Amino acid sequence: MSAVIREAREEIGVVLAPDEPQMITTVHHRNAVGLARIGLVFVVSHDPQRHGEAANTEPHKCAKVEWFPVDMLPSNTYAYTAAAVVGYREDARLRLSGWQ
Repeated sequence: MSAVIREAREEIGVVLAPDEPQMITTVHHRNAVGLARIGLVFVVSHDPQRHGEAANTEPHKCAKVEWFPVDMLPSNTYAYTAAAVVGYREDARLRLSGWQ
């Protein structure tokens, strides 16, 4: 859990308590050239007063950070990220992506 908390702080500047992140799904993604990755997906209900405002703390890696309704992701959302959101919405333990 310490890695999730550290990455949340490093990548978007939010401070999480150890008991907050809850693992909700695993994504096994294969990209267009056949390289695969597995991602563990965690969720936290964001409270700006407790966690701080989310910000782009790594502009050299990411253009911007924005909030979107889970059913209205931008068309340029990475397939891996979209698969994580679908896994969350469907309450799926495992979500396969790119294995068709």
